[in-house]
Amino acid sequence: MYPFTYLETYIEELYFYYEISKRPSIDDVARKLDLRVIFNCPTSYIRNEIILIETGTPEEEWEHFAHELGHYLRDNGSRQLLPLQYEHYIEHRAENFMYHFCVPSFLLVQEDLPFCRTEAIHTIMKRYGVTKAFAKKRLDMYERKLLELHYYE
Repeated sequence: MYPFTYLETYIEELYFYYEISKRPSIDDVARKLDLRVIFNCPTSYIRNEIILIETGTPEEEWEHFAHELGHYLRDNGSRQLLPLQYEHYIEHRAENFMYHFCVPSFLLVQEDLPFCRTEAIHTIMKRYGVTKAFAKKRLDMYERKLLELHYYE
């Protein structure tokens, strides 16, 4: 059995509570969470607004949105007076949220991914609307966790 982390469980509950579909759009998630998304400004979040720079591809915009959503849902207050190490920690948390929100573990464990790694990456790209680099890293994260699971059994 796949051991879900706190973040993976949080994202699963978020998907179910807000009735987020398997492959949601930015507009769908923003509407359900009562967020306003503003494009063509420096990427950040303010109160119930997420501000994104249009990056050119829908996949990249989705990934940037998920990163900022991670900040919005999990970080509080101003970051101006924080030590640099804590700033790095907050960015790492948002990156981790992004990977798990865009390709949730509770859905990934249900996938019948191809054995061929290239095909598995392509499948993740198409099913979850992410870039190739993103799909590769998310597959790496997932496989590493599965290997750890088998190692500690």
